Amino acid sequence: MGIKELIIGWLKQDQAMKQKPSFMSVVNVAKGGGNIVKMDSAREVMIKSINKVNSRVAISGIVIIADENSFVIDDGSGQAHVFFSVSEFKQGLYLRVIGLVTNVDNFVGIQADIVQDLSNVDKLLHRRLKQILE
Repeated sequence: MGIKELIIGWLKQDQAMKQKPSFMSVVNVAKGGGNIVKMDSAREVMIKSINKVNSRVAISGIVIIADENSFVIDDGSGQAHVFFSVSEFKQGLYLRVIGLVTNVDNFVGIQADIVQDLSNVDKLLHRRLKQILE
């Protein structure tokens, strides 16, 4: 049985339980490199609204500082320090980060599970959409 069949089976099971499957849940099913990993869905938020540790979030913004295993992302409302095992991201890239909030005290910290390059996305339009949905 391939990953496509597993995802279809999972979606049918989700529908049978009368739960609306989310896009992020579908992405997370395939995340485990062949193993099915069930994660909580990530909610797209502005950084300024993050206030709960251990919540799964999706943020997007521009990389303003990049280090070996981390980077700082700014979405216009605030900044978050993102930790990721591979950090080949350069300043100025527009990224979406999906991960677990690890800190909200002095700074917002996120342990990333998924990082997506949004360089081809209209940044202004994307930000307006996020603000409307929030």
